[in-house]
Amino acid sequence: MGEAPIFPSTTLLPLSEHNTVWELAAPYASASQTERVVITVAIHGNEPCGVLATNELLKEGFFAFAAGGPDSPPWPAHLKSLTILLGNPQAFQTNVRFIDSNLNRDLTAPIVAASQAAAKVAASNPFGSICHHCLAAVPLEPRTGPCRKLSANGIPDGNVRQLDGSRSVHNPGNNAGACTKLGVEKSRAALVAAAIGGATLYVDIHSSSAAAPAFVFHTPGAVTEAHAATFPAPYLIEDTTLVGTTFSWAVERGVARAALVECGQHSSRAAIDIAKRTIVRMVTGEVEALDRVHLVNAGSVPVRRGFRYAQDVQAFQRVAHGELIGYDDVDGEIRCPQPSGACIVMPTKLPVEGEEAWMWGIEKC
Repeated sequence: MGEAPIFPSTTLLPLSEHNTVWELAAPYASASQTERVVITVAIHGNEPCGVLATNELLKEGFFAFAAGGPDSPPWPAHLKSLTILLGNPQAFQTNVRFIDSNLNRDLTAPIVAASQAAAKVAASNPFGSICHHCLAAVPLEPRTGPCRKLSANGIPDGNVRQLDGSRSVHNPGNNAGACTKLGVEKSRAALVAAAIGGATLYVDIHSSSAAAPAFVFHTPGAVTEAHAATFPAPYLIEDTTLVGTTFSWAVERGVARAALVECGQHSSRAAIDIAKRTIVRMVTGEVEALDRVHLVNAGSVPVRRGFRYAQDVQAFQRVAHGELIGYDDVDGEIRCPQPSGACIVMPTKLPVEGEEAWMWGIEKC
């Protein structure tokens, strides 16, 4: 066995499912320090490149400025605060995309409001217990029927604990009734939404199941587009079709400089390096000069029953109008509907029914 990694002597510990957030603030006030930088990683649990990149940078001493000692590097001149949040720790721990629902589609006003309400109930319930699956409060008297979501996900019925961490006195299997109202990701939505809403500068770091060059999702608008063009990625994708995403939530809440960076294939060295460069860009303010292709998301193809590819599709492959790309048992053939053809954006290699198989990218006018 190799030696355990030695991290710089800061107050920071490596990000993990047990240490899910860093919150750092500049030790002194300066007129130039205006940026509240927020970075989210592992919003999908099987996309670890952002966590790996953060921990590598920590080990390399990049965050040594946080130590605040006389020999520490200076705090970044533009940075008022820095938050790095591991978005979905339970899914990250089990290396799955999500437990109950796609957290990157759960950031809508109704879901966030429900998540906030559940958190308030939990906070006001010090003598009851909390279902660790969804954070919903559970009264002390037994409930009728087991928690189906807990059972369906392989977690024993009645997996509830007191707020102090001790085991609940409930009869296991008869006590988690409220859990069916929210799942893991919807319960997490309020915390993620609050972190994003506090930013002036935001990025969400992701990766994909298929090998792909890095690219950046952003919403329309000159400020948002300019922000997207500061990341180390050769493709920009303007999007108005995806609902409940991190970057759309940010822009809707007035955080105009918000983007989502897809770094490449999960856990690949290339993806980790892009994630590191993305974090460095956010923390230092330094921008790399790159030539970029700008596309617009013209819609996506859902994964439906019987989905399969008709050809070996590659990321950003150019296809002609009418070209056969795949099949499913609902519509049969899936062909390119774009009159001038399109690029295949983010083709999945791990199809999940109800998720996107790929998106159509067309040139931005």
